Amino acid sequence: MINIRIISFLVVFLISCKRNDTSLNNDFSPTVDSVDITTVVKKKEYHRFNFQGGYRYGIFYVFVAMLGDFYAIQKNGNILWEKSLNKAYGNSDLGPSILTTSTEEFHLYENQIYFLQNDNSVIIMDYNGDIVSRKYFKLESRKKVKSMTRLNEEELILLWINISDKYEYGLTLINLNNGITNTINKIKLNYPALKVKISSVKNKIYIFEDINNSVRVFTPKGEELNGIELDPSKYKNYEIRGGYDDGVISYRAMSKFERNSFLNDFVKNVSVTSNNNIYIHHHIYQRDSTHLPFKGLISVKRNKEATKEVILDKYILNFDSHGNYFTFVNHEKKVFIKVAPIVR
Repeated sequence: MINIRIISFLVVFLISCKRNDTSLNNDFSPTVDSVDITTVVKKKEYHRFNFQGGYRYGIFYVFVAMLGDFYAIQKNGNILWEKSLNKAYGNSDLGPSILTTSTEEFHLYENQIYFLQNDNSVIIMDYNGDIVSRKYFKLESRKKVKSMTRLNEEELILLWINISDKYEYGLTLINLNNGITNTINKIKLNYPALKVKISSVKNKIYIFEDINNSVRVFTPKGEELNGIELDPSKYKNYEIRGGYDDGVISYRAMSKFERNSFLNDFVKNVSVTSNNNIYIHHHIYQRDSTHLPFKGLISVKRNKEATKEVILDKYILNFDSHGNYFTFVNHEKKVFIKVAPIVR
C-alpha cells in the first residue's frame, strides 16, 4: 500500500519530535492520506509555479499558486472538477509568460472556498466548483492586499502592504455584504513587511512577523492583546539584514550562500487551530553550509507548554487550519500529494 511504502519520508521530519507527541487532529486524519496527482503536476505549463494542497471530507484539493488553477481530486485519483481563475497568455514549454491577474492564496471554509486575487478582490466558490461571487476591496491604491483571514461569513480581515513604504503593513476589516471597510491598524517595522502572515480563531487575529519572537494578537477592532511568547530558537537567526544595494548584476554573480548573508529568515506558513495550538514554518537560510541553501524549521506552541522545534530538509507545500501539512512524495515515477499531522 502507498501508506506503507512512503512512510519513511516522515523519518527526517519527525526525528526531532519527542516520542510522546500525539496528533492534534485525530478526528481530521484521513483514512487515505495521499493521492496520485502525477498528471496534474507534470503539465508543462506548471513547471515554474508552486503548488499548495487542501483536504476536506475525502477530497484532495490542488492549487497552482499565482496561476490560479484549482483541482478537486478523489482518493482514487479521479479529478472531480477543475477551474482556472485567471487568463494566461504565452503558453509554451516555459509555461505562461503573461497573467492578466494572479491568485495569491486559497482558503477552505465550511461551505465555500475563498481565493485572494492580486487585484484586491476575493473570488468565492462553492464545493461544486461554481463561482458564487467576486468581491472587490475598496482600498487606497497604495494598499496591496497580501493575505486574508475570515472572521465569519460576512467579515474578512485583510493584511495589506503599503507599496509606497515596504516597511509598513496594516489590517483592514471588510464587510462582504455592504463592502464597507475599516482600517483597524497600521504597523511599521524596521525591515520589509512583505512576508508577514495572518490567521484568526475565535474572533482573535494572530500576526506573525519575521523577526519577532512572539505572536501578536489583535481584536477585530484593532486592540492589541497580550502576545504569545515563543522560546528563542537555536536555529533561527534574529539579526535584521539590510539587503544588497550594489546592483543586480553583482548580486546574481554571487553564490546562493553569499546571497543568503543579505537575507532575513522569514515565516513561510502558519496555522492556528481551534484549540489555540500554533504552528509556524520558518524559512531558515544557510549562511555557512556547503549543502542546501536553506532549511525548514517548524515551531510548535501548545497552550502553556514550551515551544517545540522540528528541523527538516524536506519541502513543505503549506499548512491547513487543522494542524496538518501538505507535501509531495515521489514514488515509482509517480507524484503523490500527502497530508499528515504536523506533529504526532
